[in-house]
Amino acid sequence: MLSVLSNASALRRETAFNDHIKGFRSVLLILPQKPHELVLAQKSIIALKEHQPDMRIDVVAETRSKDLITSNPYIDGGFFYTAGTFLYNHPLFKELTGSIQAKAYDACIVLNRDEHPLNYYLAAASKAPLRMGFNNPRAFPFINLAVQPKACLIYEGDLYESLLRTIGVRFPRSRVRWNIPKSTEKDMEGILVEMGYRTGGLLIGIDLSPSVTQKSMPDSLAEDLVRSLSSIAGAEVVVMRTKIKKDAPGASFAGKRIVLLEEERIAHAAALIYSCSLVVSLNTMTYQLAVLLNRPVIGLFENGEKEQWACLQKGRFEYIAGNKLKDTTGAEVLERAKALITPG
Repeated sequence: MLSVLSNASALRRETAFNDHIKGFRSVLLILPQKPHELVLAQKSIIALKEHQPDMRIDVVAETRSKDLITSNPYIDGGFFYTAGTFLYNHPLFKELTGSIQAKAYDACIVLNRDEHPLNYYLAAASKAPLRMGFNNPRAFPFINLAVQPKACLIYEGDLYESLLRTIGVRFPRSRVRWNIPKSTEKDMEGILVEMGYRTGGLLIGIDLSPSVTQKSMPDSLAEDLVRSLSSIAGAEVVVMRTKIKKDAPGASFAGKRIVLLEEERIAHAAALIYSCSLVVSLNTMTYQLAVLLNRPVIGLFENGEKEQWACLQKGRFEYIAGNKLKDTTGAEVLERAKALITPG
C-alpha cells in the first residue's frame, strides 16, 4: 500500500505519503469482509506498523473475522459488527459510530473494496483530518483523499460494479450509464402516487435527514425550501428522510407526506433520487447517493464543513455554505436550483 501512496503527484500533495505518515499517532482502518481481501489487508497493516512502530492501529471489521484480527500483534484495537446490524438506523450501528467518534484519529483509511456507502459514512464519522479510500476522487464526498489504482482505469464500467450490486442498481456492461431496475422504479412511483405526489414531471427532492455530523436542518429553512422550490413552474417537491424507529406511517411536513427511506431498501432510495431532477440535502447519505448517481444536487453546509465535505462540479454538484444553516434562505437555494435545472 505504501508503494502506491508514495506517489505524491497522484495524491496532489507536495510531500510523499511515507514522510507525511510519520506525524500520525493513530489510524483507523475499515477492513474488508471477504476473507481473501482481509488477508491482503493484513499486509498493509504490517507495512504501516513497520514504517511507524509507535503508531496505534485500530480497525473496523465484521465479527466473524475477530479471531484473525485479535491474534494479529500489529493491531492495537478493534470495533466489530455483524452483517445484520450494519444498517444506518440500527441501534448497534449507531453505537459503533458513537464509539468511533469518541476516539481521535489522524487518519481513516477505507480498505474495504466492496464500496458500501456505510463504510464511507464511518470514515466521515471518525472526523479524521485525512479520510482516504481507493476510488474515484469525485465520487465520494465523505472522503477527502482518493487513490485510484491504475487497474481501475482499464474499464470504466467496472468502477462502481460492486457498489451497484450492494445498493441494488444494475450497470449494463454494454454502455456506461446508471440503470435502476424497472421493478424498483415502478415500486417507488407507486409509493409516490399513493402519497399524493405527482410523477412524470419535474421532481425536486428535499432530504430532511440529519447530517453525518448530527446537524439537523432547521424547520424554518426546510419550510422555506418547500415553499420556494414549489414556485418553480411544473415542479413537484418531494420531502424525504431516512427512517428511524419512532417514525409512524403518514408522517408529514409542510403539508407534504414524508417519504421514509429505509436502509433495508436502499435501492428504493436510489430509485427516488435517480428520478429527481434536483436533490437538496445536508451532507447525508442522500447527498452521497445523489453524487454517485450523477444527479444534480445542492449540498447545504456550514462554512466550517464545506472544505471537508462539499463535492463540487459546477452545473452538477454544487453547494451553499453559510456561518450557520439557519442563515441560509430558500431564495438563495432557489436561484441555484433554477441554474442547475436549466443550465446555461
